[in-house]
Amino acid sequence: MMALAMLLIVTGCGAEKPTDELLPVAQQAVAAELKDPDSAKFRRLTSYPDRGLVCGQVNGKNSYGAYGGFTDFYYDNGIVIIADEDSPLRPGLDELCLGAMKQREDNQ
Repeated sequence: MMALAMLLIVTGCGAEKPTDELLPVAQQAVAAELKDPDSAKFRRLTSYPDRGLVCGQVNGKNSYGAYGGFTDFYYDNGIVIIADEDSPLRPGLDELCLGAMKQREDNQ
């Protein structure tokens, strides 16, 4: 599980407070990936419902019962990726979130 958590960590994409129905679905899916799903705490959530994408940060308890610190995550159409700064997936995931943000700005 630790290797999975190390592989999967991503940065938050903004400080918006999403209000769409995608947010609780994403939070439940992300929490399910944690050692202690009931301990999940979220912040910096940004939702792109038209793309099925939620970006944010999650913190949860580790095997010792302590919170490990906030880690970036992406929820993309049912796929959860929690990626730390060293993850080889991070550049592509950051681009995904930033691309969604830019597309939203261009459409407004």
